[in-house]
Amino acid sequence: MKLKYFVLPAMLLLIGGGCQKVSPESVEVSLEPNIVQSETSQLSSENTQLKSELFAARVELAIHRAHGVETFKDDTNPMRYYFITESGNMGDTQNIWLYDATRDVQYQQTGSVDAVLGAKMIYSEKIKSSYAFGSEFRGADVIGGDFIFFESGVDNSPGPCWQMWKSEKFFAISGTNLNKRSFVVPEKMRKDAQIAEDKCVREI
Repeated sequence: MKLKYFVLPAMLLLIGGGCQKVSPESVEVSLEPNIVQSETSQLSSENTQLKSELFAARVELAIHRAHGVETFKDDTNPMRYYFITESGNMGDTQNIWLYDATRDVQYQQTGSVDAVLGAKMIYSEKIKSSYAFGSEFRGADVIGGDFIFFESGVDNSPGPCWQMWKSEKFFAISGTNLNKRSFVVPEKMRKDAQIAEDKCVREI
């Protein structure tokens, strides 16, 4: 928002019902005395958001370079990110990791993200799959600090109208609760998924 001024080149300026002589030079009168403070606060907020976005980009890039996988930002702690890797024979062991910048010594010292030193495996499971090409964990989201994921066939192609929140059985795990447990999708999310699926089917 721009500062607004009246420029008065006159010799007399009306103040409080009377007249007062002023210099012939132009007089600038600010109509919004709090605008500078407001814009300073806005700039500070935008700067904080930019720093957060740059940090997120660094983490995502570092983890992708180290493991080639997708990351999921903790919605309760911007310094934490979850991701999934695989190991074992034919990748049948699924591993869930938690990157925490407060544990990343390199980041604390230089600001450079180390996706290996800053990450800790919090869960690992060897999957017995009924799919021809095996199964894998797939991340969905982080809700209330819980990393939400589901198991799917490696070669699973559900089709163009598939809606994740309506079709899958979900599990949850977090940095503070390392036990794999069932996650019940909120009713509104299921209804929204059903609406999106119905719309897709009608448009095909």
